[in-house]
Amino acid sequence: MSVRLNYHVPAGTQLTSGGSSHFLYPQKDGSYRAEDVETGSSEVWTLDEFLVRSGWGDATRSNLMVGGSDSRMRIRRGGRYHRDQLSARGRENLCFRKALMAGIEALSAAGVKVTR
Repeated sequence: MSVRLNYHVPAGTQLTSGGSSHFLYPQKDGSYRAEDVETGSSEVWTLDEFLVRSGWGDATRSNLMVGGSDSRMRIRRGGRYHRDQLSARGRENLCFRKALMAGIEALSAAGVKVTR
């Protein structure tokens, strides 16, 4: 007979270990989505991977991001949005705005006075 532990990690828990920091979000299948704080990239960790990383000597956990709405959590995290999190239309809008700003900066550098 084997016993399976039901290990609860609140969504938004920050785990720092091995020189990297991740926000953890439990998934329905028992795994955890680990979002890198610096890059925003996501990985899927099994319970065993989570327990190994949280057992490292330099590991620390913080539950400061737990609770509140998703928007409040994003604001506390620095309001980061990553291109991959946007819809196709959002990515097109982002590319357009980026090109528009590059054009305005180029005109300003060339001496053209840019007004509203």
